Amino acid sequence: LVQAQDTKADLLTRQKKFGEAQKLIASNQAMVTQMGTREPMILVYDAYATLYREQGQFDKALEWYVKKTELNDSLFNEAKSKQIAELETKYQVEKKEQEIT
Repeated sequence: LVQAQDTKADLLTRQKKFGEAQKLIASNQAMVTQMGTREPMILVYDAYATLYREQGQFDKALEWYVKKTELNDSLFNEAKSKQIAELETKYQVEKKEQEIT
């Protein structure tokens, strides 16, 4: 549903129906916040950045773009940290198994 609303908001923005697009983006933001997951919020931040860019409000567009980039980087770093921890655990298990044999 989030993806569908994001697509619709993008179409409304391209059609210069900024008021409708902003309402839909705000609705999407509330839904994503209620879900409690951070990944879909990237779509919301990007939608706001696009909306404000299309309106010529470049300062606001930049703010939302920075938020999107920071969240994206944070999620990427969390995923990589988890992957590194899993590899470290696997390495330690294999090392102990070799010591036993």
